[in-house]
Amino acid sequence: MRAAQFISELSNIVTYSMHCPVSAESVHYARFVSHLQYFAERFFSGKLMDSEDDFLFQQMQQNYPAAVTCAEKIRTFILRKYGVFLPNEETAYLALHVQIKSKGESCLAERRLSFWAFTTQDGKEEKQCRSAFFWPSRSRSCS
Repeated sequence: MRAAQFISELSNIVTYSMHCPVSAESVHYARFVSHLQYFAERFFSGKLMDSEDDFLFQQMQQNYPAAVTCAEKIRTFILRKYGVFLPNEETAYLALHVQIKSKGESCLAERRLSFWAFTTQDGKEEKQCRSAFFWPSRSRSCS
């Protein structure tokens, strides 16, 4: 029962951080929950992965910053609730599985939209490239 609650809490963090809808029938979600089950087993048995090599963590930070940010939210949650600091290796694996799930679930992570804006200042029109957040289906860029 304790592991089920733990998995549910972590899944909620991912859902809200990555703007991912949860579909219990999804193969991506089932795979993700399976990984969380193994993580919960290591966590509650005190056998978390921890090596001196931070290569995977650094690569995930560089290539998938949103997934790492989400995994770090999980790390913070676990530290606050259970008093256990997750090593970088576990955090990197969580980020990896978050990335795979979010890619498979077509999550609506925020992205930047660039557009040309015309402003009138002292009677002059100026062409400026602006940016704002948007949903992925409306991609535009200044050129």
